[in-house]
Amino acid sequence: MAGVARALGISQSSVTVVSQGYRRSHRVQSEIAGQLGTTPQELFPDRYDVEEEPANQHD
Repeated sequence: MAGVARALGISQSSVTVVSQGYRRSHRVQSEIAGQLGTTPQELFPDRYDVEEEPANQHD
């Protein structure tokens, strides 16, 4: 969390509250995910809307 805080120029406590879900920040979530080699949607799936796949249409 300290590395994320340094990269964004914010306090480590700010990063912690976002990582624990008490607050939301796309910027912080993106940085955390990026440093872990994933996406915010994969790391925090409950915080993002899931796009529904279109139903197959049969003629």
